Amino acid sequence: MKLVVFGTGRVYRENKGKLDNADEITAFLDNDKKKQGKLLDGKMIFSPKEIKKLDYENILLMSDYAAEMKEQLLNLGCPMDMISHYREYFGEKSKERITVEWDEDEDIKSWLIITSELGYHGGAIVAVYAAEELMKRGYRVVVAAPGGDALFINEFQKRGIEFILNQNLPYLKWKKLNWVMNFQKIIVNTYPMILCALEICLNHSVSLWLHESDNIYWEMRYWEDRIQYCISEKNLHIYAVSETAKQNFIHNIIACDIEVLPYGIPDSKSDGENRESFLKFALIGSIHPIKQQVFFLQSIMKINNIKNIQAEFYIIGKVADKTYAEIVNRMACGMEHVWMIGELQRKEMEKMYHNIDVVIVPSVYETMSLVATEAMMNEKVCIVSDTTGIAQYIVSGENGFVFQNGNEQNLAEKIAWCIDHRDQLKYIGKRGREIYENNFTLRKMGDQLEKLL
Repeated sequence: MKLVVFGTGRVYRENKGKLDNADEITAFLDNDKKKQGKLLDGKMIFSPKEIKKLDYENILLMSDYAAEMKEQLLNLGCPMDMISHYREYFGEKSKERITVEWDEDEDIKSWLIITSELGYHGGAIVAVYAAEELMKRGYRVVVAAPGGDALFINEFQKRGIEFILNQNLPYLKWKKLNWVMNFQKIIVNTYPMILCALEICLNHSVSLWLHESDNIYWEMRYWEDRIQYCISEKNLHIYAVSETAKQNFIHNIIACDIEVLPYGIPDSKSDGENRESFLKFALIGSIHPIKQQVFFLQSIMKINNIKNIQAEFYIIGKVADKTYAEIVNRMACGMEHVWMIGELQRKEMEKMYHNIDVVIVPSVYETMSLVATEAMMNEKVCIVSDTTGIAQYIVSGENGFVFQNGNEQNLAEKIAWCIDHRDQLKYIGKRGREIYENNFTLRKMGDQLEKLL
């Protein structure tokens, strides 16, 4: 097949080795005038306006701005059936076959949970915890994903979970997905896997479980028209982990019937507590602008008499944005009460909870914070932004605290209150634990999964 590749930047450089050898690139397109007229890998780079004079059978979009490129090409008269997103192209070209070993005499009910990249983060953790709870109830459960962190996969394989890994899973068509017919119940977990859910629902009942903030919908905007067209299929049932996640879907895609299905996490409450004179606050999460570490530090600076307070502030998490992390580090180095801890493994984090009194979640986007849920399970006081899904469960001052997102002074006041009323924190932490027990245990999630699905 003759290809014109639209995009000559990072996405092309990282993926050009995956292109099918049977396909021939005849030319490149790029909107950057500085690149036009030059050669790349022996082929000329043209302006998109010159597309009609080029020889091609398909235009392959290789950019994070594929949605905008698609609209540009359609306005130039290119037919939609001759335009492809690079991720779907690789899915179509994939020669990797998925098979499921099955005992024909086995009468155990079977569940398949399809999720996005596996790792120590929200959607993946929810998927494996759901799998473990269903397995305890006597079901056979398989988790399928495009890939993920080897340590994570190894840990949960040792705990008995079966995994299927295929890097093109989100974009496979039905002819490469028909193995899912082996399963009686199918959950597609997280919005980035929605195309997979839409393929399956044409032949099998499937449940889509949403977790996402608004920014994820922007990343999937290339497929928005197709999603809106197919979302009403009768075999597709949609759930969301919180009211916030539900409203994000309705706002970005379409108003439809969505039930709230909260996740669950294991009860691994720490028996210890901080007995030191200094009160310890922690922001736990990847070092990234969405997690608001800079805002957190700026809020601390607004606390009156900050140099003399008996408190310490921890920032715990791996670097997800190097440039942003450098800013956070520079700020933290100039503050005597602040400590950068770095990433902790799960066992280390469990021990760390012995030394934490208050967990702060200032995230810009957080439909339902696993960190806050885990903190409540450990009877730690939570101070959360009003834009987080968990905020709807908190009565500020009774079982946690809610502050106005982006308001540094408001967060500083909540922190200062905790410092001045340390004797009341244990009671508030116990009330927060009730939120976990009433909404986020594995038993609660398992009961709802069985009932709803």
